[in-house]
Amino acid sequence: HTFHGHLLNGYFGSFKRLLVVIAEKLLAIFTDQLLAVGNKVRQDLLQAGIGSKDNFGLMPPGLAMTALPEKEISLKSLGLPSGRLQCAFIGRVTQIKRPDRFLDVVSEIKRRGVDLDFFMAGDGELLETCRERIVKQDLPVTILGWQSDIEKVLSAADIVMLTSDNEGTPLSLIQAGMVGLPVVTTNVGSVPEIVINNVTGVITELDVQKIADALEKLVNNEDLRRQLGIAAQEFTLANFGAQRLVNDHQNLYKKLLASRAKS
Repeated sequence: HTFHGHLLNGYFGSFKRLLVVIAEKLLAIFTDQLLAVGNKVRQDLLQAGIGSKDNFGLMPPGLAMTALPEKEISLKSLGLPSGRLQCAFIGRVTQIKRPDRFLDVVSEIKRRGVDLDFFMAGDGELLETCRERIVKQDLPVTILGWQSDIEKVLSAADIVMLTSDNEGTPLSLIQAGMVGLPVVTTNVGSVPEIVINNVTGVITELDVQKIADALEKLVNNEDLRRQLGIAAQEFTLANFGAQRLVNDHQNLYKKLLASRAKS
């Protein structure tokens, strides 16, 4: 049997987190093979007393992306202006994702006079709070809400930004890489396993000024954006493609069947 472990993110209350840890510890006792989506996730789960190193493997996500629509078509469909650089926040608008930090960065970029627009693609309990702040401070952010067509969203973006306090293995960064978009992201969870700093994107501290510095550098250097995007596409397709995931499952099941036959 397999059991997929995920990072115990901070959005769990302490009681809920305790219940999750107890449940996963119990399940681990009866599980032949545990899997985590990233090495940092595995380390966190082992530290929480879930499973052991001997039966805890890795199986990163495997994704398949369809061809992107034309950029101008996507911009028009989403109500975004043409001819403007767009930086995307993609994901749940919840505390762990720190949309407040995202808007702090937007405010700083605006203060610096950097020519960059932003949009938020996602829904969550903090969306209305974000909307109110955007209006009050006249921030250059368009709220798109939840979007089912991720290819259209990525087609409209030039940069993807992640401002989270914690992550497992963020799919939005893998998807961005697969379509050749550079990313700016905080150094959390398994992010360093899917973004190579200054090669496929920029990894920063949890600091608004540092994030804004990275964004400003990308805005002012089109060649750097293109270079990071090309490297990101090559790396993510090779390491997080759907076929790799299929092969991983095949090899895992063969290993488990062989082990069962011996016993």
